[in-house]
Amino acid sequence: MNSTWSHRRITVPLAAVALATGAVSCGDDDRGARLSEDDASVVCRGAVDLRFEPSINWRPKTINATGTGALDGCGSKNGSHPTLKSARVTVTGSGTETSCTGIGAVSGTVDITWYDGDGRTGRTVGTTRVVIDDIGKVLTGHTTADSPVLPGRDVTAEGSPTSDVSSCPWGLDSGSAAGAIAFG
Repeated sequence: MNSTWSHRRITVPLAAVALATGAVSCGDDDRGARLSEDDASVVCRGAVDLRFEPSINWRPKTINATGTGALDGCGSKNGSHPTLKSARVTVTGSGTETSCTGIGAVSGTVDITWYDGDGRTGRTVGTTRVVIDDIGKVLTGHTTADSPVLPGRDVTAEGSPTSDVSSCPWGLDSGSAAGAIAFG
């Protein structure tokens, strides 16, 4: 099996559940528009480890995903959010018709706990909940209006898997991804 082809195809379901960690890339779909760093109020790098239930394979089915991760190197170009330096994230999501080659409808949330120090140290600044809206080349979402930190913001994320996804045809029950996330 061509590993480049399989890596690109399997990225789609892995990306769907990793959205708000900034850990995703979605192949050739043209849906979604990236929030530029110039327009973003906060930008972070992120990584997430995910568990899939049931495991992803060639047969399309609904997949549930849970995971945890971290956001680091957070910053705001205009200095509007100087205390948001890093974060801990918890991911919960699902995708219908998920297989090694694609995914249907996606839903999920990412709960973010912000810190004013690097590496999730220092004072806890507050929390943000991100709701997944769509998946395309760039994954899009929004923060809830009642989030104490960054309420009512557009969110985009992109990246790629960092774990070996070549076992997907036989069952992929976990994965890791890394990338970037931007909050409007």
